[in-house]
Amino acid sequence: MKRFLFLAFTFMAQPAFAQNILYIGDSHSYVASLSSDDVSKRFGNVFINEFLARKIKLSYYSACGSSPQSWVTGSRTECGFTSYDQGEFISLTKASFASLTQILRPQEHTAIIVNLGDNMFNWKVTEGKRLATLGSQTIKNKVTGFLKALSGKDCIWIGPTYHATGSIYDKPDAIVDEFYAQLEAELKGTCRLVDSRAFVPKGHAGDGLHHNNADSRLWAEGVLSTLFF
Repeated sequence: MKRFLFLAFTFMAQPAFAQNILYIGDSHSYVASLSSDDVSKRFGNVFINEFLARKIKLSYYSACGSSPQSWVTGSRTECGFTSYDQGEFISLTKASFASLTQILRPQEHTAIIVNLGDNMFNWKVTEGKRLATLGSQTIKNKVTGFLKALSGKDCIWIGPTYHATGSIYDKPDAIVDEFYAQLEAELKGTCRLVDSRAFVPKGHAGDGLHHNNADSRLWAEGVLSTLFF
């Protein structure tokens, strides 16, 4: 993967050795192995490797099916959990995971990167597929408590990608656009929102929600290009 130069964000203006970032994600961030070959690397592999290469300390957590609410209270996943923190890598299919306040180390973590989006939609079964919808209070209810738990830390929120309709999920572009508008309004400037809509082409449908390895890597590279250029 190409190397990006520093972008002078507030929390990255310090020397690299002083950085200590907490990352929270869902199934898109799950990785089965820390050292994958180029073909099997996914979003998480690319992301973790880039931060390690820059000698930026990274506490990385992901739980399949999780939303902001899950991380406020702590919860359980039955479909995949990954953590990489203080040099220890864990990857499990089923696991209970701690709350944000239990994971966050206020005296160490200088900023938080959040990649939670697709589990914030209301998924309704329509014509045999799970259709993404949004209620007027959906984003507010799911984000408010999470923002309170940030403890005033600098924050970057990675938004969801577009996706072609697949075998299980249908996530219309118009609903994704509406999601972004609502999320940006509820973040109220607390977190900088990274727009992922242009990062992944819609050629591979799959299940309609989860990207194949190549597209997952593209998404990571797109996000990293907004953090480092």
